[in-house]
Amino acid sequence: MFIGWPRCIVCIDMNAFFASIEQLLQPKLRKKPIAITNGSHGSCVITASYPARAYGVKTGMRFSFARILCPAIIQVASRSAIYEAFSKKLMQILHDQFSPDIEVFSVDEAFLDMTNVYHGFTSPRALAKAIRDCVMKELSLPCSIGVSGDKTTAKYAAKLHKPRGISIIEPAISRQILAPVPVEALCGIGPGTKKYLSRFGATTCGSVGHIPVSVLSKKFGIKGQRLWLMCAGKDPDMVRSIIKPAQTMGHSKILPPGVTTSGLLLGYLDTMAFKLTYRMLLQHYHSDRFICKIVSVKRAFYYELALDQPICDYELLAQWLHQIGKRMVFNGAIKRVQITALDLTQCIQQDLFNTILPARSRPIETVVASINQRFGQSAILPARLGSLFKKVQSSNVISPSWKGAVPVKQKNSIWD
Repeated sequence: MFIGWPRCIVCIDMNAFFASIEQLLQPKLRKKPIAITNGSHGSCVITASYPARAYGVKTGMRFSFARILCPAIIQVASRSAIYEAFSKKLMQILHDQFSPDIEVFSVDEAFLDMTNVYHGFTSPRALAKAIRDCVMKELSLPCSIGVSGDKTTAKYAAKLHKPRGISIIEPAISRQILAPVPVEALCGIGPGTKKYLSRFGATTCGSVGHIPVSVLSKKFGIKGQRLWLMCAGKDPDMVRSIIKPAQTMGHSKILPPGVTTSGLLLGYLDTMAFKLTYRMLLQHYHSDRFICKIVSVKRAFYYELALDQPICDYELLAQWLHQIGKRMVFNGAIKRVQITALDLTQCIQQDLFNTILPARSRPIETVVASINQRFGQSAILPARLGSLFKKVQSSNVISPSWKGAVPVKQKNSIWD
């Protein structure tokens, strides 16, 4: 352990991960502006290479607008299985060569707790350099490293100098370093939290310290205390090496311009329902609550389906979404749709008097899922989905619940 460091947390953040992988595997793309999209005709930029970012291209931007900013940009279809394989290799390397106390934070980010590890490095910078060089040697991919005494500060540090940067924020001065930083720069502080803090004049991490902890606790519960400590450079959250079972699973899709009819909308909703139940079936998940969010140019619509019993039934979900689509009043084009299953469970308590067969008693959907798992996600699917399926076929590892794409046993690591 380094002198004056109660804890040593390292954040590894891969640089333009998907784009870097494509440039590694396709040498003709190296040093060129590229954008990764869902399919060769995807409308949304998943990530972009640094040459493209220099023109202002950002994640979530429509590719048509990215092409205006950067006329020479090259569109590259995402390949989820390849990215997933690289991610697993990365986490395995970090686990085996640096610390067993590792938290897989996302497909391209991880935390290492070096507090109880004898590593032999004389300084935090030497440790960070060794990790960065090891990743480059083993995977030929660039990454940035942040080192501090807590997770939030280490993650903030990893973002400071990209690409290939190393940033060290010593625990003794982390509060002073974070004081002028805007609150939204810290991981986990979104627009809603930022707006609430601004009521008290707290727009920077330092100004959050002037808010009594009791006020934040009343609003956010135990998370309010953590919020106050995060802004003070003392995030108490531990590195969690045990992966908790998924609580939600869903898909979100930014639609191409011109979706102004119920027919087109229904096609996208239907296809996403198939994708969601496919993933749930493979991991034996069921849910009794589903939400659907439809965002138009002018407003957002929320719908919820509450059931008496958890299900994983594509036909039932498709019927519900069909009713939603037919009732929609179009005030402008639809920009985005999202379908999410809440309160996931792998156990079903069957009602003694319920005559409806539970989802696991319907073998046809399980057979379809197993065939698609073996031969490809669109090997077999309802005929009505054929024309749109490829357009909405997104990478599971890109979604917020990307870990659900990697079947793992509870209490095992992501690479098991």
